Amino acid sequence: MDVENSILHLKVRRGETLQLKLKLSKWHKEWLKRGRNGEILINEECVYIPITVQIDLTKPDKWVAIDLNENNVTYVSSDGKAGKIITGLKELKTAFSSKRRNIQLKAKNSKRFNELMEKYAKREKNRTKNVLHKLSRLLADNFKGYGFLLETLKA
Repeated sequence: MDVENSILHLKVRRGETLQLKLKLSKWHKEWLKRGRNGEILINEECVYIPITVQIDLTKPDKWVAIDLNENNVTYVSSDGKAGKIITGLKELKTAFSSKRRNIQLKAKNSKRFNELMEKYAKREKNRTKNVLHKLSRLLADNFKGYGFLLETLKA
């Protein structure tokens, strides 16, 4: 693979190669240079290049402790950063619980009952997943190089 020129060299047969010109951003090129390529998959639209990158996570210099609560996440780091992030998950769960209750009261004998219940369950799941993804992305971006300490919820 010629990362600088964005060219993928594929061996077709002994002595024959095929060259594919790829559209690689700076970000893609950086990762391709840092890591080791895995088995490349190609279809009509895309080229999938799995990359293995060694990252040393054994001895972080700084730590951040995170407390997960019903409607917020509180954090404090070893270098004095502290804060609270309001997630809004409690309100989201309450709103969808109310919607499901209304559907059960008004449409329980309807042909669309199961369809409506699945629709709102899927919406709730997607919105919850979106909030949690944004939260984890925010913490990961703000605490690069930190070790994370989370509470254990098992009794």
